[in-house]
Amino acid sequence: MSLEGTHESRPVLQDSFSANAPRLSPDGRLLAYISDESGRNEVYVAPDPQMNGKWVISNGGVDCAPVWDPPGKALYYAQTGTVLKVDVSQEPTISFSPPQKIVTLPASVISIHDISRDGNKFLVTSAEEITANATQLTVVLGWFSELRQKFSSLKK
Repeated sequence: MSLEGTHESRPVLQDSFSANAPRLSPDGRLLAYISDESGRNEVYVAPDPQMNGKWVISNGGVDCAPVWDPPGKALYYAQTGTVLKVDVSQEPTISFSPPQKIVTLPASVISIHDISRDGNKFLVTSAEEITANATQLTVVLGWFSELRQKFSSLKK
C-alpha cells in the first residue's frame, strides 16, 4: 500500500508459484523473497515498486528467509547450514556478486532473523530453544508502554 495518494493496496507478488518470506531492502527499492518457481525454494530479488523483472540469487535451495544488511549493500541467506552473502549494487544498474560463504551454522539453527550493523552477528532461532520451551508460551503485554516509562524516567 502506498503511503501517498489514495492508499490503495495492491499485490506485490502475483504469480502461480509459492512465494514467501518477503524482505524489503532498507532503501525500499528491492524486495528479496523465497519462491519455489524453480521446483525448490530459492531466493529471488525483484525491484519494488515496479516489480519489472527479477533475479535468482541462490542456487541449490535455501534453508530460511533472506536477510538484508542494514545499509542494503548485501543479502544473506542460509543453504544447507551455511550462511552465504551476496553483495548488492544498485548503481549504475542492479547487480549481484556471486555468493560468498560466511559461516557454517550449528545444526540446531533453523532461521536467521536479523544481522548486526557491523555484519558480524546474526539473530537466529535454534531448534533447541523451541524444543526446550515447547510446553510454555510467554506473552508480554504492554511492554512498549513500560519501556517508554523507563526511558522517560532516565531523561529526568
